Parts: sequence; structure tokens; C-alpha cells
Amino acid sequence: TDLLSLPSDYSAEEDILAGYGLARYDSDTLRVIGGVRVEDTQTTLNGQLVVDDGNDVTDVIPVSFDRDYTDWLPSLTIRFEPKDNLVVRAAGYKSLMRPKLSSLAPRFEIEVNDENEIEGTFGNPNLRPYESWNLDASLEYYMSSNGALSAAVFWKDIKDYIVDVNIDESGVFNGIAFDEATIPINGRGAEVFGVELSASQALDFPPGILSGFLVQANYTYTDATGELPDGDFTDLDNVDSYREIMLPSSSKHTLNGVLGYEKGPVSLRLAGTYRDKYLDEAG
Repeated sequence: TDLLSLPSDYSAEEDILAGYGLARYDSDTLRVIGGVRVEDTQTTLNGQLVVDDGNDVTDVIPVSFDRDYTDWLPSLTIRFEPKDNLVVRAAGYKSLMRPKLSSLAPRFEIEVNDENEIEGTFGNPNLRPYESWNLDASLEYYMSSNGALSAAVFWKDIKDYIVDVNIDESGVFNGIAFDEATIPINGRGAEVFGVELSASQALDFPPGILSGFLVQANYTYTDATGELPDGDFTDLDNVDSYREIMLPSSSKHTLNGVLGYEKGPVSLRLAGTYRDKYLDEAG
């Protein structure tokens, strides 16, 4: 067995028990759907604490963590069609996103560099899942010329988002001392506001072979900021102050465009995407 592979090895068992209740109302112009979903999550994580002196593995210590949490997720959606080809939608709901197993796993990689400093890469089995309260509203207009226009706004109030932090000073995490480390942690909270604009049109009115072209475009503006502990990332139970950062993986501007052709047996698409800069890791 290659002992140096042990830092990347872990096992995870996750059981989710879920149930929901649903109520629905329909009329000629209005549809309302409300309900609540409950999810109980049980996770068992196993890994190895591996100590490396720079050349060989000097110690391997099995570690195990158990997690159990329950979430209630209510939702309400409304669809209103005040006139033909015009649709108004609104929704309010609570959502949940669990941490990636690779971030949650109890993986501890410790190396000693040439300056005799301990460099650590840690998984964090204490990560909590994202929780978010969300509001969405949109207006859609379907044109008689086989096209559509839509505009939407959205707002999210997020708790416990996850970000990787790089620490370049000495500390202790889960009982392991280090001089430098990379650790995924929960931020305190984040708020997101955004606008979406979309247009699509099938160019079926030109004559002959030209009638197969279609175009689509959409643009999203997102203003997303979060709070991150300002200070010792390894002692998150005693945080005195927070600082504001961009919400990780969130771009302020996103643009997509599609040029296509559909005629008989021919189906073609040419697509392009632009994504603005975003935060990947925090220091």
C-alpha cells in the first residue's frame, strides 16, 4: 500500500429521510402551490490523520465524525396570467445545500517543508450546510412571432455559506498544529440581489432556407456580499468582528448568447458565455 495516498482517502455515508406536504389551487388565470418539506440528514465520515516528515509517513491515526440535523423547507409559488401570452410568476421558499463531501471529509494532510514549517490542508467535518431564504419574481411575454421576452428579480438571504481560507500564520485546527493551512469554513451570512433579462426569437418569417435561424440571449446582474470572520479562522466560536467579501463563486455580470438553426434534419447551435471575475479563496 502507498502510505502517501492515505491523506486523500476517506469514506462517507449519508442517509437522508424526507417527507413533504403540498396544497394547490387552480383557476383560469391563477395557480398557487404551497407546501413544506422536511429533511433529516445523518452523515458518518471516516478518514486518516497522516503525519509526513517530508520524506515518509511517520504516523497514521484513524478519525471518525457523526453528523445529524433536521431542516424544514417551506415554499409558496404563484403563477398569474392576466391576459393571453403574459405570465407573472412569484415565489418565496427556503432552500438547503449540503457541503461537498470532499470539503466535509476528515482529511488531514500535514507536510514539513524545507524550512521545517508545517503546511496543512484540512477537511472540516464541522461545516454546516448552506441555508437560504429566497424571493423570486418574473414577467414573461410570449410574442406571436414565435419569440419571448422575460425580466426577473431575485433576492437571497444566505446563512453559513462556505469558503476556502488560506492561513499563512501559525495555528491549531482540530488539535493539529500548523504554520500554514487551507481550511474550508462557514461564513456568517450573505445577501444576494440580482436581475435577469432574457430574449429569444425563432426567425421563421424569412422565406425558404432562411426561416430556420433562431437567436437567444440572456444577461444576469448579481450583487452578492458575505461576512467572513476577521481574525483567527481556527477559533470560530470566539469571533469578535467580521469583514465583508464578495460571495465566493458569484460573478457580478454573466452573459449568454446562442445562434442556432433548425430546419428538417439539421440542428445546429453556436453558443458563447461571458462570466465576470469572482472570488475563489479568501485570505
